[in-house]
Amino acid sequence: SFPLYIFDEDNNRHLNITSFGLTEFQTHYKDKSITKEDIFNYCYGVLHSPKYRKKYEVNLKQDLPRIPFYEDFFEVGQIGKELIDIHINFETIKKYPLKEIKLETNKPNKPKLKLSPDKSEIWIDEITTLTNFPIEALEYKLGNRSAIEWVLDGYKEKKIKDPTVNEKFNSYKFADYKKEVIELLKRVTTVSLKSLELVKKLDA
Repeated sequence: SFPLYIFDEDNNRHLNITSFGLTEFQTHYKDKSITKEDIFNYCYGVLHSPKYRKKYEVNLKQDLPRIPFYEDFFEVGQIGKELIDIHINFETIKKYPLKEIKLETNKPNKPKLKLSPDKSEIWIDEITTLTNFPIEALEYKLGNRSAIEWVLDGYKEKKIKDPTVNEKFNSYKFADYKKEVIELLKRVTTVSLKSLELVKKLDA
């Protein structure tokens, strides 16, 4: 994790880009107007580029990422800034119009939280299905899984191996958060699609 800001012992906030790094960027691009925040945005953009990730795939598995000096510094930085904005403010982004379908069934309403085999639906539980899901949203990945899959897995009910902890402290029930999870899935779908749009601009 590389935060934009760090804090010293007296709790004073500092931008987490070194003066050396700032000088390197300003010297390379011959532009003294470049700020530390511009560099942070640029790095965020570069790290989202599929071409970059493919070209340095082996290196990225073995070492920390190295940041190249691409020609379009401010263009890449602007896209990085837009990505940061939608990723930080995902809770307020417009919800994607997933359609909720409720079924009548006599089965116990157990959570499912998974995609249908053809990936066109999200199965919430035995009675609720979200349709109108854009499959392309799954192309936006965080690590080896899509953002949607991370949400679905994160809200599943899991049995903790330690029997004492499982009995006394594992009180999570998906039903208590069902409405919130559906709202979150709608927003993360929008975030995924918007992120993909910006990523395509990067590689263009």
